[in-house]
Amino acid sequence: MNFEDFAQKFEVLYMELRGSVTLSELPATNVTSQKISELRRLYDRMDIAASNMPNRFAAKEKTRKYWTDLMNLDGEIKERRRQQERASLLEESSLARRKPEEVRLDVDAELEYRQSIDRTKSSLDSMIEASQAMVSTLRTQRVTIKGIKGRALDAANSIGMGSTVIRLIEKRSDQDMTIFFVGCILVLVLLVLLIIYF
Repeated sequence: MNFEDFAQKFEVLYMELRGSVTLSELPATNVTSQKISELRRLYDRMDIAASNMPNRFAAKEKTRKYWTDLMNLDGEIKERRRQQERASLLEESSLARRKPEEVRLDVDAELEYRQSIDRTKSSLDSMIEASQAMVSTLRTQRVTIKGIKGRALDAANSIGMGSTVIRLIEKRSDQDMTIFFVGCILVLVLLVLLIIYF
C-alpha cells in the first residue's frame, strides 16, 4: 500500500470513530481502544510511507495533521468517559445517602487520582510522539548517508583508482619518505666530514 491508501483508510476509520463519539452514548471501551490502536498503526505506516514520497515534506505535514486529529479525538473520548464516570460516582454516592461532605471528599479524591493518571498518560503520549519523530528523522538521515556513501564509491570507481592502487601509492609514499631521510643523513655526514678534513 502507498501513502494515499493509508491516508484514505485512516480518514475512513477516523470519521467512523468520530461519528460514534458525537452520539450521546460512547461505544464500549474496548471498541474505541481497538480503533484508536488501529489508527495509530495506520499513522505509523503512513509516516514511513511519507518518508519515501517524492514530496516528502507535504506528506509529513499531512501525517502530523492526522496525528493531531487523532490525539484530539483520543483526549475528547477520555474527557467524555471521565465526565460519565464522575456522574456515575455522584449518582452512586447520592444513593448511599451519606453526608454531603463525605461524598464530596470521595468524589474529589477519585477525580484527582484519575486526573493524575490522565496527566501521566498524556506525558507518555508526548514522549512517544517525540521518540517517533526522532526515529523518522534518523531513518531520513540513514537514507541520506547511504546515498552519499554510494555517490562517493561511484566517484572513486569512476576515477579508476581501486583500493589496491591507493594502497600501492601509500606504500610508495612511505618508501620515498624513508629514502629522503636516509639521504639527508648521508648528506649531513658528508658535510661534517668535509668540514673536519678540509
